[in-house]
Amino acid sequence: MNNNNSESLKRKHCDVDNDGENEKEKRKKKKRKQIVDDVDVNLINNVETVSSVVTASSVVSKTKTSKKKSLANQQKGDTKTRNQSVEVVESPIQNNSVVTAKKKKNKRRSKSDALAKTKDIPLVPWDLMSLLDKHFKQKLSTVEMDELQLNETHFTLCNDLTHTATSYLKTLVPHWKKLVKGLSEVKGSPLILVVCKSGQRAADFIRAIHELQVEGCKVAKLFAKHLKIEDQVKFLQKHSTHIGVGSPNRMQCLIENGALKLDHVKYVVLDWSDRDVKLQRLMDIKEVRSDVVALMIKHIIPKLRTGSAKIGLL
Repeated sequence: MNNNNSESLKRKHCDVDNDGENEKEKRKKKKRKQIVDDVDVNLINNVETVSSVVTASSVVSKTKTSKKKSLANQQKGDTKTRNQSVEVVESPIQNNSVVTAKKKKNKRRSKSDALAKTKDIPLVPWDLMSLLDKHFKQKLSTVEMDELQLNETHFTLCNDLTHTATSYLKTLVPHWKKLVKGLSEVKGSPLILVVCKSGQRAADFIRAIHELQVEGCKVAKLFAKHLKIEDQVKFLQKHSTHIGVGSPNRMQCLIENGALKLDHVKYVVLDWSDRDVKLQRLMDIKEVRSDVVALMIKHIIPKLRTGSAKIGLL
């Protein structure tokens, strides 16, 4: 009996011990489950945050790309509108330039047609006097106009359309050889000044009077084409000349710097009748006309009024 009781007590103790151990294992399992659950929750939260960040970044990137696309489209639209506006603005300018070019061509044609219709007539002193009056009309006072007034006594031979350059000069100065002898020692002061409309015409005029040069007449080239003013100054300072042929602007420059002197000038000839390719004469070209008038006012007319020189129209 005693043995049976002791065995039963041992069994009870073993059962108690087993129950305690079972409860401890259960508690441990619960703790493990809680830890695993916490870890899973944390992982899930992290995954959710990561996914939210990713989605947010993707949304931001999409918004940025959409903004960039919209800006690009706006810029394209702006460039299109600008190009259209430029085209709209430039088109009338281009049209205006074309119209002005056509007008200029029409003016040139009309001017050349008008000059072609005009007939050359013998020149008279009134041709120059009326031109000077028109040029200075409403620009000068009556006193100033009186100082510049010319009359027929200031003129010499005017071309009647029968003379060449050589025949005109020989008729103008029939005894030119005697006059030339007295100028052999004079430097830079010719006997005759011939005013041409251009350097090309002056060169042609010099070739046309080759006969006089063969007879001993010395000619000075007083134009700007292919000629430096420094070389012309040196030539006039070292050589005596009998006829000076050139353009009005270069003559005025040489007179004002003292190289060309008017002390012994007896005749000033305006090469009036010759026509260029456009059928323009000396006084038909606006720029040349103003240069001729300036030369006349400053240097020629004062000498004409003293009676020491005369003017001729060729």
